[in-house]
Amino acid sequence: MAKIIYEGKKIDVEDNSQITEACEKLGVPFLCYTGICKSCVINILKGEENLNEITEIEKEHDLEKSMRLACQCRIKSGSVIIDF
Repeated sequence: MAKIIYEGKKIDVEDNSQITEACEKLGVPFLCYTGICKSCVINILKGEENLNEITEIEKEHDLEKSMRLACQCRIKSGSVIIDF
């Protein structure tokens, strides 16, 4: 079981699953869920290696190195600490 952590709050998610629902519960704003609006930009503080590779949609937005779109992320396993 993987974990998404924000300000000490932890939400368990299945390995190899989208992190969208967990991020919503932690307060990350979502508008489109498809990577168009960039409302769900998160900063990966720790555990970036536990996420899938950056998607083509994320590359189009030219995000900073530690930034990801939560709607595009899958967690492979382990823990990921986020901020937004």
